[in-house]
Amino acid sequence: MIGMAALLALLVVAISSSVSFNQEIGGRLKMAAKANSLEIAEENLSAAIAGMERRGMTGGHCYIIYAAPDNDLDIIYRNLVSARDEMRSMAKKKDGTPLETSNVLMKFRESVMSYGTLDLPHGITLYPNQILFLWISIAVATFSLVFAIKLRVE
Repeated sequence: MIGMAALLALLVVAISSSVSFNQEIGGRLKMAAKANSLEIAEENLSAAIAGMERRGMTGGHCYIIYAAPDNDLDIIYRNLVSARDEMRSMAKKKDGTPLETSNVLMKFRESVMSYGTLDLPHGITLYPNQILFLWISIAVATFSLVFAIKLRVE
């Protein structure tokens, strides 16, 4: 019974972490990628970057087992900052053509979206607590297994 309650608590933490991430960062990135103007895209991208900075998502890796370029938050963060700077630069440029503006927006959209969804590493919603989450999950699973075996023996 305690094991089920602990697993339910872990599930609630994972879901609330995912919802919080999507409200603060993921949703803003999606809105920036769907924007039709540089101003709207830059505003949403800046909000997403600020959220990443508040959460300490400017470096490190999202995966626990191995580090790879596709889960390197430093690369993702620098890519987003570079895209924001390019949008700001283009917005200041008064004689920019619609084609140039469209190219900047499309380039950004292609860098963060894949088949209509955000192209972010799995586990990013738990960052920087994914290792703690793993250890708590292992402890709960071990406790539940030991408790189940103990009940079975008695």
